[in-house]
Amino acid sequence: MSVDVQVEATIERPVVVVAAFAGDPINAPRWYSNIESVELKTAPPLAVGSRMDFVATFLGRRLAYLYEVVELDPGRRLVMRTADGPFPMETTYTWEPTTLGATRMSLRNRGTPAGFSRVATPVIERAMRRATTKDLKRLKAMLETDGGQLAVVTGGRRSEHGLLALARERGDDRRCQITRGQDGRDSTPAHVMRHILLLGAATITDVG
Repeated sequence: MSVDVQVEATIERPVVVVAAFAGDPINAPRWYSNIESVELKTAPPLAVGSRMDFVATFLGRRLAYLYEVVELDPGRRLVMRTADGPFPMETTYTWEPTTLGATRMSLRNRGTPAGFSRVATPVIERAMRRATTKDLKRLKAMLETDGGQLAVVTGGRRSEHGLLALARERGDDRRCQITRGQDGRDSTPAHVMRHILLLGAATITDVG
């Protein structure tokens, strides 16, 4: 039997900030309690066809699987899917702005737990719902910590122009400031780490 679990949370930060952090798979171990590591198998930026190796634990078992991005609408929707391993799974993130400038994020996991034949499907669903609810609460707490004074490293996956364009699209352009890298160029080299300092807004700084 298949399982289908969806949870939601409202995060008091703009969509451009929440999507940039949660939508970067490299950050998954920081807010998913059961994900141990993520390794990119394709070069950034994230796009349809991007692949990454995940290592996680679930119900006492260690799982290793390859996720592939099958749908990507930056700042709105991300769908990743795996067809291998003991638990073929599709994971969907969606982000929507609220009228008060916060973000409503949903996290949906559905799949067939073929490798857990001895565990009843309702037990698996309850475990998944409990875990993902806690994960979203952890993400919310991280992004809202100390009134938003949190440094978020997103690994330089997008150019500064891409982030600014997304901010403008979401109506956050007046609250976003861009600082270019030390070389003064508009594009961000692959080795650059982008720091987003959340101070009730989004200040995006490239460090060369």
